[in-house]
Amino acid sequence: MLQTFDGSLQEINDNLCRMRELSVSAGSGALTDEDKESIQNEIDSIKKNINDLANNTEFNGIKLSVASPTILNENSTGSIKSTTGTMDDENIQIPFFDVTCENLGISDLDVNNLNSSVGAIDNATKMVTKFRSRYGSIQNRLEGTGEYLSEKDTCVQTAQSRIGDSDIAEEMMNYSKNQLLVNSSIGLMTQSNNFPKDVLNILGNVK
Repeated sequence: MLQTFDGSLQEINDNLCRMRELSVSAGSGALTDEDKESIQNEIDSIKKNINDLANNTEFNGIKLSVASPTILNENSTGSIKSTTGTMDDENIQIPFFDVTCENLGISDLDVNNLNSSVGAIDNATKMVTKFRSRYGSIQNRLEGTGEYLSEKDTCVQTAQSRIGDSDIAEEMMNYSKNQLLVNSSIGLMTQSNNFPKDVLNILGNVK
């Protein structure tokens, strides 16, 4: 989901870069009114594309720009909780951001007002970059958690294997050794039990 959202934010960022190029080129004194109108039309088309990305990007029914009662900050429109472990408190809040042109502050761009347009686009780019940075940090945390859980699972499986699995050759050797010790002990006990009898026989033969 984070990768899907970040992909759309990358597209929005690319559109903002193109929009800035057009706004700067519109400030050229060599352009005619028709040229500026063409640039304005392309900018309007880019704004429509940005709104489409903001409103239609989704993953398993979860949209990039979604309203939620859980507000994280002034830029977030809400969040969902994702589990990152087996304990109750092992979770993370994944925020959603409104990246429509209106929220980014670029819905009323006018090519005839260069400074205002470029400034608004720069601010919008900073906002999108901030959102991408937030998603990037969450993704890094999830990947780190995944690696930790994978390593933990491997350690548990190794421990279970050491406890549950047997080395047949080693166990047979230990069995033979123990069996030999048991037989030797039985032999010594038998000799020990016969010792008093032997002593009595010797004493009985003494004249």
